[in-house]
This record gives sequence, structure tokens and C-alpha cells, in this order.
Amino acid sequence: MPVVLIVGADGQLLDPVTGQLEAGAFAVLRAPSTQTALAAVRHTSPDAIIVAAALPDLEPAELCRLLRREPRITPHTAIFIAGELPSRDARRAVLRAGASDILGQPLDVAELLLKLDAYVRLKTLAEEMQAASLVDRETTGLRGASRSWERCRCGRTARSRASCSRSRWRTTARYPR
Repeated sequence: MPVVLIVGADGQLLDPVTGQLEAGAFAVLRAPSTQTALAAVRHTSPDAIIVAAALPDLEPAELCRLLRREPRITPHTAIFIAGELPSRDARRAVLRAGASDILGQPLDVAELLLKLDAYVRLKTLAEEMQAASLVDRETTGLRGASRSWERCRCGRTARSRASCSRSRWRTTARYPR
């Protein structure tokens, strides 16, 4: 069951969302403040985070930066900002800080559920590929980016000399062109 962390004390905006998410097969964690949210992500790995735009103790952009630095928050974890931001610059700052989307008011819960489903599917797929060692998170995203390729003088490039019948091989440290 996907886990969604909801950050903020705005009950009027977020209480209806909580009920709909729980009915839509999501496990919901609530954090009324930024410190509680940061403590929660240190103990769980939420699949998505919904942050109220009106936080009492920190700007949403700064919270996004702090969340993206947490080791349990992967680059694939969706962060949504719910509510109106005061200006265009504030919206840009939130997106630059790592928010996936901004959800204005009135909050369309059906649209949010569709977006959450899509982001959770993508996150799950990315983590499965990473677990299967198809991608390497720490480097370029390609597994084995530093491996050597061998090039036969006939022009074929391969990792194995058995793939060409000729025996004139030289080793290169570059990918084939």
C-alpha cells in the first residue's frame, strides 16, 4: 500500500484529502509541522508528500529543499504543494526546490488521486529497475559506465571477444560510437 505523508496544520484544506486518500487505498501519515515531517521521513519512506502552502514555521520551498536532502526521499518521490502561493516567484522557487507539482485551491481531490497513482507507479518502476541493477543511482544512471569495451580491427565493438570471429582486438575505455 503506497504511503502518503501530509504536512501542514490546515485542517480545512487537508482533512478531506486525508479521507479520500485512505478510501483510495493509500496509507496516510500526518505531520502538523515541518519538524514532525522531517522526523517522519527519517523513519519511513513515503511514496508521495503533500505539503500545505501555508506552513506556520517554514516556507514550502525551504521544506522541499530539506526533504530532498533526506536519504529516504528518492529523486522519484513526488512532492506536491497544496494551496495558493503568494506570487509567481514563490511558485518558481518551490518548483526549483524540488516540488513535483503545485495544486491550487479549490483542491480537486479526484485529480490529486490520479496524479498520485501516476507518480507512485513511476516511483515503483524506477525503484524496481534500480534494485534489479539496471541503473546506477550514484553515477550517470547507466550500470557499468566505467567498463571497458573492446574493438576488433574489423570495426565491431563488444564486451566479449567471442562475439567476433577475428582475433585482432584492442581495448578502449569509451563506449562504442
